[in-house]
Parts: sequence; C-alpha cells; structure tokens
Amino acid sequence: MPRDPSRLFANSLLGLSLYCATIVGVQPAAASGATVSIVIDDLGNSIRDGRRVIALPAPVALAILPHTAYGATLADEAYHANKEILLHLPMDPEDGMAADPGPGRIENQMSAHEIAAMFSYDLQTVPHVIGVNNHMGSRITRNSAAMSALMSALRQHGKLFFLDSRTSPQSVAARVGADNDVAVLERDVFLDHEAGEENVMQSIQRVERLLATRSRVIVIGHPYPETLAALERWLPTLAARGTRVVPLSVMLNDLKVKRPNDYADRPASPRSGL
Repeated sequence: MPRDPSRLFANSLLGLSLYCATIVGVQPAAASGATVSIVIDDLGNSIRDGRRVIALPAPVALAILPHTAYGATLADEAYHANKEILLHLPMDPEDGMAADPGPGRIENQMSAHEIAAMFSYDLQTVPHVIGVNNHMGSRITRNSAAMSALMSALRQHGKLFFLDSRTSPQSVAARVGADNDVAVLERDVFLDHEAGEENVMQSIQRVERLLATRSRVIVIGHPYPETLAALERWLPTLAARGTRVVPLSVMLNDLKVKRPNDYADRPASPRSGL
C-alpha cells in the first residue's frame, strides 16, 4: 500500500527541523552532566502506540491508565524491556463536567478511605508500577486533604513516588508529599501541551534551553504521532551534546537535595480545565 505523501512530507520537514536545531548548533550546549527524564502519558488504549513508546531509543517511562484494554500487556512488555512504569491515575479536573478522566478516577468528594480503595483498585490493573502521576487532576492536586489521603495510599503500597504533572499552579503535591514521607518529582516541560508538529519542536527547544542552565529536567509528552516522531529523531542526538536520558528512579536519587521550584517553563495545564 503506498505511503501517504503528506505524512512523508511532514516527516521530512520534522527531520530537517531537528537536524538544524540539534546538529547545526541553534540550541545551546547542555550544562555539564545534564540529565533529562521523559514520560509518555495516556497509554493503555492502543497497543501500537504503547509499543512505539517502548521502542524509543532511551529509558522513557510509560504512564499507563488503569482499566484499559492493553495496560497490563504494555506494562509487562515495558518491564521486560527495562522501561519504568507509572500508574497514570485519573483525577478530577478543575471543571469536573467538561472533561472525563476515565474509569478509576479519584473524585474530590471522596473520603480518605474511598481514595485509598479506589487507588488500590486502579493499581491492580497495571503491574510493575514504581510511581504514580496524575491524569488531569487539577482539582485534586490543590486539595490538601485529598492529596494527603493519596500520599498515604502511595506509602502503603511500597513507598511509590508521585510525579506531579503540574496541571495546576496551585498544586500542593510537593508539600503534602513531604509531610507524608513520599518522594515527589515535578514536571518541567510538556512536549505537546498544544498539539501540532511546530509546537512539539518549540517545546524541544525549550527543553534544550533549560538543559543549558540546569542539570536536571523532567519532560512529559503524549503518544501523538508528531511527538513520537520528534523523540525518535531527537533522543539519539543528546549523548553527543553531553546530555544523558535517565530513568525517573535515577532522577529521584539525584534529587535527594530538592531544587527550588521554577515554574517559568511550566504552562499550568496542557489544556484549560484539566
């Protein structure tokens, strides 16, 4: 079957853009010893997308939604490929009526017992989990009582860590995690908070700028074709410029001394109301 000429053209443009940005030297050099961790969210509903993420040429983590058709299969395959797995936990968005996080959601009105029970139910559907990050969840991550209940549940399930996607600038996850002896990481850049190849390229350039000034950056993306195509081209170029792509567990160990929060490159939410 002939390949779609428009996709071939788009891929060639993306390759040319990445070549110019990373090889010719448009981007600044990374800081000495710079590391980046990358997570791809919203996995579990497509076996093809999940396997494409597993095949990326770096230790990219998979954030898998609970109660999905392929979540357990992808988690098993990722585990055997030495990729780390997060539970991509559905949580109430800011506007609970505008967007549905999907089954297994943590709801704002739940009691601590209900949050713990729902979390355990969700966790059973995704094996090999080492941490949790929020799917939507702005309403929950700024709710101290709800986050305290969730952090307690994480601690009871083998001291899982929490990756805050920072969908809300009012998130209390880091503070509540510290109060509950739960390690918390925070997203620095969304690769695709706005869809489209040009926006992905701009986000990669933002990551490069951050890597020139700080030693650690955490990046979250989604399994959009343009995002995965960009990563397939960008990841192999990083080592030559002094940047290591490391698993989240390595990033966590490196962040024993917590850095100050810097939200300059953190859009509050990839889409309004999350």
